[in-house]
Amino acid sequence: MKYIQIPIDLYLDLLRDRFEFCKSIGLVGEAEEALFPQLLDLIDEVGIDPDNADPSYVVDNYCGNGEFISREDFEENPDWYPSYEDWDDIRENALVSNSKYACMQF
Repeated sequence: MKYIQIPIDLYLDLLRDRFEFCKSIGLVGEAEEALFPQLLDLIDEVGIDPDNADPSYVVDNYCGNGEFISREDFEENPDWYPSYEDWDDIRENALVSNSKYACMQF
């Protein structure tokens, strides 16, 4: 397979466009919306595997297969997340997080 290198800003715009499409068809929830800017920052900072860089692959997996934890769920049901001691522990192990949500993987 051949790869074409494009500027990161253009790639991030393609990811945003795909995210807007996913939002228009109902695949985006509150957690996905809240953490998407941080996901873009992460990709900007560390890059992405060229074999899995298609914007639809990245965004569709994030929206459809992402493992999200809400702080509210964690605090109400800590037994659901026995691997984590507290919200700070979850955030330390997340790909991206904020005060309300954490995305553990996608």
